[in-house]
Amino acid sequence: MGNSTNRDDGILYPRGLENAEINQRVDYFNEAMIKHYYFDQTISDANRYLQTRMRGTVIIIVGPAGVGKTALCELLCDQANASYFASHPDDQFVIPAVGIEALAPEREGEAFDWDEFKINLLERLQIPLVGESLPAVNQMILGKKVLVPQYDVGVKGIRRALRRRLISGIDVRNPTLVFVDEAANMLKGARGRSVDTQANTMRSLINNVKTKLLLTGAYDLHDLISSSGQLARRGRLIHMKAYTSKERDKFMGGLIGLKNSMPIKRNFDISDFADMLESGSAGCIGVVKSILLDVMVLSDMENARISRDLVSRCMPAADVVETLWREVFKGYYRVERTLHPDDKKGIGSARTQSEAKSETPSRRRRRGRVGLQKPRRHRMES
Repeated sequence: MGNSTNRDDGILYPRGLENAEINQRVDYFNEAMIKHYYFDQTISDANRYLQTRMRGTVIIIVGPAGVGKTALCELLCDQANASYFASHPDDQFVIPAVGIEALAPEREGEAFDWDEFKINLLERLQIPLVGESLPAVNQMILGKKVLVPQYDVGVKGIRRALRRRLISGIDVRNPTLVFVDEAANMLKGARGRSVDTQANTMRSLINNVKTKLLLTGAYDLHDLISSSGQLARRGRLIHMKAYTSKERDKFMGGLIGLKNSMPIKRNFDISDFADMLESGSAGCIGVVKSILLDVMVLSDMENARISRDLVSRCMPAADVVETLWREVFKGYYRVERTLHPDDKKGIGSARTQSEAKSETPSRRRRRGRVGLQKPRRHRMES
């Protein structure tokens, strides 16, 4: 995350940066953390849940794309690490917080690769992989007895060893927080593997230690809480919302934070474009930031002031905006069980064709009654 410098004039970037090359200014703005109302509220809720001592606690943060979930959780990890090492400067074993992205399967229909996830998490925990993750045997090499990994134990044996190594690694490193970004990818199971099974796999990794599991992602993650009895008891769901049209003042707070973090030479009034930015971003501050990045570059390329026309040229395409709003509406209804305040057409509660098809009972093959022949016509002989 980029550093910010507060000044009396409200500007948050270092003095003089507005005169730097465009790539330096874009890099700064791209890495700048923009705090706003829902960002601060979600941090407060997450910190409150992180204080619990219950083993196997899972905190799930859901929200639309571009609302700031990833940046928020990176901040939580940074805060946990900074706080711990400030009070334990000589500790060389504990890693207070780690973050990892759950990578999506490479092909449509494939299952989430749990082995790859465990290996990546071991690497983030700085735990050696081969020697301790596989069963080992003594072998004579050049007249000396050497302990080497046993590779011919089969897939199940390797997976059990990998799992044991990860659990022991978490116990040794003792992280208070493991953050998994894009965690909705973990729900992708092969051949009908249930969401409940996937949830139990995640929970079992931290069930016997004091580590908290923080998952962020799309609204699909809501299914973890609703389908798993264990997670319904131990899970904590946080909805990081997009701003509604009735929350213009709060949305403007985020816009002002963005504008004050933009290293630009020509000043402008971002409130002049508030309506465009709200409708084109579906109320998501992260999407607005992407738009303003394009605005910065285009303004520099054309040596032009930031105007309404210039901003309109940087807005997302109409179909992209429609997709953003649909995700906001449907996700809001999924979590809150009521329509989004701006959803005048009931899009959130409407089922798509694929959703309706998945809820339609499958046709079962009719079976005849036992002991009775199926009626049929017999061929008549002349």
